[in-house]
Order: sequence, then C-alpha cells, then structure tokens
Amino acid sequence: MMTFPFFRGMLVVALVAGVAACSKQRTAANPAAAPLPVLGLAPAWKLQDANGNAVSSEQFKGRVVVLDFWATWCGPCRSEIPGYVDLVAKYGKDRLSVVGVSLDQTVLAGDDRFGAKLPGFADQAESSGGVGPFGGVAWAAAGGNAVGEKFGVKLPGYADLAKPAGLPGHPTVGRLVLQDGPALVRAFVHRFGVNYTMVMGDEEIVAAFGNVDILPTTFLIDRAGQVRDRKLGAEPPEDYARKVASLLN
Repeated sequence: MMTFPFFRGMLVVALVAGVAACSKQRTAANPAAAPLPVLGLAPAWKLQDANGNAVSSEQFKGRVVVLDFWATWCGPCRSEIPGYVDLVAKYGKDRLSVVGVSLDQTVLAGDDRFGAKLPGFADQAESSGGVGPFGGVAWAAAGGNAVGEKFGVKLPGYADLAKPAGLPGHPTVGRLVLQDGPALVRAFVHRFGVNYTMVMGDEEIVAAFGNVDILPTTFLIDRAGQVRDRKLGAEPPEDYARKVASLLN
C-alpha cells in the first residue's frame, strides 16, 4: 500500500501542471525528428494484476513495452487509453506490450494513514454510511468531483465505473471499504474493452521509476530493457505511436 500524503489531491495538481508542460514541449520539437535517446536500464518489478495474479517485468523480456502509470480518476490518463488499445491491436503481433500501472488505492474506514493526513476523514466516512470525501460510494455520490471541482477537473464517479460492469458499487471486507482499487480497475477494463495488462502499483515501483508524482507518466522501453522515452502528461496519440513504431522497426 502506498503512503502518499493527500495522494489524490497532490497528483491532480501535478497532473494539471504536467499536461501544460508537455504541451509546451510538443510545440518545440518533433518527437519523430531524431532517434530516441537511451535513458538507462528499466528497473525490474513484480506486482499483481487486478485479479491478484502475479505479473513481472521478466514476462515482457524481449518485447517493446509501454509502461503507463495512471489512475481511473485521472482524466488525461483515461483519454490516452484508447490510443494504447489501438497500439496493441496494431503492433501486438510485432511484440509490443502495454502495461498499465494503476495507482488506484484501496481505502478502509478508519485507516490511520488517511485519518492522520486528512482530518475527520474516517469519522465523516463512517458517520455517513461510507459517504466520505474520497471513498467508493462517496466518490460516486459526489459525481466524482469531491476533489476535482477544486482544480477544475471532471473526475469519474466510482458507481459510473462499477455498475456497467455488474460489480458491486460498495464492497465490504470485514470493515467498510471506502474504495476498492482492484475493483475499480476491473470495472474500467470491462467497460472500456482494455486489451492489455493492468497491474496494481505500489510504493516500490513508484520509487523505482523516479518517484512518479505526475499522472499519467509513461515509460517506453525497448527490447533490450532500456528506457527510451519518459512522457509526463498526455500526448497526442499519433505522436506517441510514431515513437513506439520507431522501436519496432
């Protein structure tokens, strides 16, 4: 479990700043104008997918890999996913893999990490039957905008993702689950027809890849395991597709 203070709020702020920065970079250079640089060997990792199955970097050895740090509540992250689906459909036969690293967390009522960082969080959630500022049903009840409205960002509601997939909008395991990270990802994959691997990120992989604090952050890794591109924020799919194709030739 990650222990980012104000996890969702911090990343929304960074996300907005990151998208603006990427926009400026795109006007300054053509991403296909020169060979992609070698940025260093990609760290090894081992995680679980949203169904609890073990997945590791070793399974993608010899393939070009797009490693995308994202979250279901991140609008720019969601906007890029259809492009990744298209890349897999087009280049999967050429040994391209896309791996989504979800930073959606599981949050339980009374979790001291969040109670300490967010005053009144646990009390609000429990007294309102789970309708707290950041959790599962609460997130849906607020239209997904409990935090988003503060930053002018439209965020998805939990129920919007869960109900179309036939998954429970308010799961419980022992004590009240305010947000079930893997359930959010399973529902998203089902609803939007994602055709690539999704894993649940943790503190270790976030640190290994340079303390990711902007979403989306995406790494393009070549067949030798070298990082060839680090993308902060969203990028036009046609530009990114050219980068990917340059490593498949």
